[in-house]
Amino acid sequence: MNYLPLFEAFGFTRVSYHGILVILAFASGPFTFFITPLFTMWSRKHEYEADAFAAENTEYGKNLKEGLIIMSKENLSNLTPHPLYSFYHYSHPTVAERIKAIDKLT
Repeated sequence: MNYLPLFEAFGFTRVSYHGILVILAFASGPFTFFITPLFTMWSRKHEYEADAFAAENTEYGKNLKEGLIIMSKENLSNLTPHPLYSFYHYSHPTVAERIKAIDKLT
């Protein structure tokens, strides 16, 4: 990455490591826009697995549901976010989705 016109386009007068960081920060935005849903789906998958483990192996499915409800009240969580917003931004399933999944197991 020793191409001076690229650095000049971002307002730098010479090639530098600081400039590389700034350019990469700008360039990473469009890339992360497309991979963010993949990471949130992966994270939600693991949350469902953790809930399933707790509900099936510890026999505390009811307590888990109660805890999720209490936690959502204390955190003032949005219980019904728009599905697209939740799909893109939420790394955890909504409380309603988690309770529905736990109910299927118990």
